[in-house]
Amino acid sequence: MNAEQKDQIRQLHSSGLGYKKIAAQLGLSVNTVASFCKRQRGSESCPHCPQ
Repeated sequence: MNAEQKDQIRQLHSSGLGYKKIAAQLGLSVNTVASFCKRQRGSESCPHCPQ
C-alpha cells in the first residue's frame, strides 16, 4: 500500500464508507484496509474514530 492509497482510505473512511467498499474501490483486500484503519484509530489522521 502506497501513501496515495493510505490518503484515499482515510478520505473514504471519513466519508462513511465501510472496509469492504473501500477495498473494492482501491483494489485492496478487506483485511488490509481494516488493519490500516484499526491502526489509525484515535490518531490525528482519524479523529472521528473512537480510541
